[in-house]
Amino acid sequence: MVSSKCRGARLLLATLLSVICLGPAGARDTYCWRGGRRIDLTPNTGMVAVRLTPDAVRGLGRQRLPLLNGLYDTKKSRYADRWGVAIMAPTVPGVLGAAQLERSLLADPKVQTELPVYRGDGSYWVDFGRLVVQFREPPSSTQLATFLARYGVQVCQDLHNWLPGAYVLALTPNNSATGVSVANEIAENERVIFSEPDFLHNYKKRGHTVAGTPKTTVTASPTRLFGSKGVRSPRLIPTDPDFGYQWHLQNTGYYPGNMQTGGLPGADVNATAAWNITLGSKSVVIAIIDDGIDIQHEDLKSQYVTGTDLQGGTSNPMPTSEDEDGHGTAVAGMAVATEGNGKGGCGVAPGCGLMAIRLLGPNETDDMDAEAFRWAAIHGASVINCSWGPGGLFGEPWYTTTNVDAESDGIHPGGRGDGLGPDLCRQQRPRRQGLSDFLRRR
Repeated sequence: MVSSKCRGARLLLATLLSVICLGPAGARDTYCWRGGRRIDLTPNTGMVAVRLTPDAVRGLGRQRLPLLNGLYDTKKSRYADRWGVAIMAPTVPGVLGAAQLERSLLADPKVQTELPVYRGDGSYWVDFGRLVVQFREPPSSTQLATFLARYGVQVCQDLHNWLPGAYVLALTPNNSATGVSVANEIAENERVIFSEPDFLHNYKKRGHTVAGTPKTTVTASPTRLFGSKGVRSPRLIPTDPDFGYQWHLQNTGYYPGNMQTGGLPGADVNATAAWNITLGSKSVVIAIIDDGIDIQHEDLKSQYVTGTDLQGGTSNPMPTSEDEDGHGTAVAGMAVATEGNGKGGCGVAPGCGLMAIRLLGPNETDDMDAEAFRWAAIHGASVINCSWGPGGLFGEPWYTTTNVDAESDGIHPGGRGDGLGPDLCRQQRPRRQGLSDFLRRR
């Protein structure tokens, strides 16, 4: 006779093997289509994602993280309040910790169902039942209704104005399939150009910022900095106190307070020479797609033109508690911070206009990334800056969706006025040969 201890050990082993093989949500989808490529899916065994009940979502409002059953890491866990989805990291890392958290979450009355979580581009991809489809020929209303009923989906958004025949779809409430499986099934339909899941994800911000972005005011001497023998003397020298630290704009080899020594004079973007021609024009609008941007900041408020909050679904791009590191504000400052106001430093194009688009955060999806490009182009961006991307390791490919590719490739309307459209500035992942920042003209 098998002892109870033996049966318990076998049950534990079976549970462990199922979690290792399938992931916490028992994810059964092994691939998806992304950017025209078939991508293998790997379950993320260190995260658990759940959809909350409608009553729980209404009761929570816009809390940063809901109080749910189980031991989870509050710093690594996130709540996507627009979608009612919680992405939780166990306090005990690994498969067993995720399995324990999974059981406790599913026992919580506020939890409706568990969602598959995959590893993608060094971040997580949550299948929360949405997908993007483009038809070869825009369907009639009757054809669309038949198509929706066949696959158990409903229309969330019509993308016809930008991508003819394209829709953002979501599973109907009575459809127990996954978004990935339905997207894969539709991809086999000869009437569609592409069908890809719209994942909820966590792309990473690029560059180093400090929580709260504290400012240090430095008394710099323009004579010492720019009047030294053998160093060119630009005709325009910003009087902003932190300009001496901005070696990327003007590198003299000397830095205030001996913070750095031995710099290479002239190893900069030659900004001061460009400023002799122009500081920029407010009609040339630089769109910063990032997290929240403090448009009331003393160095940004005079440059602000327009903006939106895709993350929160509002028109206000100001930071919230989710944007605690000030990344978007710092990036905007590097681009257009006011010159000559005696505060902080200055931007590389201090005369240009600022468009602030709040995108990054727990609610970010693949289609929302595409919408950011759409919004920037429609509202007259001349340059689009994206200092963010997947958080993967060296050598990992970053497969953007067909929707995102179409938007970034199609941002010509409303561009610089010369028919070429906006410039798209991305900060790419580090490569083995070194950091690769590039500007790609579209």
